[in-house]
Amino acid sequence: MEDELLNLWIDVSTAINNSRIVQTLPYNEAHICNHLFRISGQDHDTMTPTQLCNATGMAKSLMNRTLRSLEEKGLIERVEQSGDRRSTPVRLCEAQRHLFIEEHEHSLDVVRQMVAQMGEENSVQVLQALKIIRDAAAHVMKGTNV
Repeated sequence: MEDELLNLWIDVSTAINNSRIVQTLPYNEAHICNHLFRISGQDHDTMTPTQLCNATGMAKSLMNRTLRSLEEKGLIERVEQSGDRRSTPVRLCEAQRHLFIEEHEHSLDVVRQMVAQMGEENSVQVLQALKIIRDAAAHVMKGTNV
């Protein structure tokens, strides 16, 4: 069973990566924008690089490079606050927000097609299974250096 789970995990990861569910942004940039998009419009619509590292699982050096790239593209902006300048929070730029929304809509279209292919009942079961897998992976991977 373990070997079959591993093979399916690799197959699904490969299918998603090769199909590029995210079309116009590199995966890590889209991942960060997704987190910032989900909190936009709230009282606190910013996240620090450390918070983003914790939310995405990215290493600090990769996070810094990715944030710099997003800032150069005008997708995010740093929000200056008094205090510790090393943890300047970032948020989505309103002027370029539509670029991420278009990307997000494309990804949702892919998911809608998958739901249509699987059917509503199977999709609910897949959602429940993915939540279990996510939680188990987070628990197991927390103690490894993978």
